[in-house]
Amino acid sequence: MENTYLRLYCAVITRAILDNTFRTSPNYNKSDIIICEEAKNWFLSHDFEYICLIIDIEPSVVRKINEQFKKTKKKFAQNEAFKIIFEIIRRNIQ
Repeated sequence: MENTYLRLYCAVITRAILDNTFRTSPNYNKSDIIICEEAKNWFLSHDFEYICLIIDIEPSVVRKINEQFKKTKKKFAQNEAFKIIFEIIRRNIQ
């Protein structure tokens, strides 16, 4: 797969992981709660599975990354999270 597309879809996945782990913004409000709930549901959607298919990775691998981010208390900047997630996904592409 062309690296540009892989980077794009990893950015989408990273944003969803950060949203799903309530790392949307420093000040949570009602709209943040809605965004986090939508991100949680996205990991169960056909759209999520389709993106995994496009980048040739098992959805379970991405869901595990998501769970690992949920467990950590460490704060991640979006670019830092992207680098970590991109590398894990790149190593696990089939």
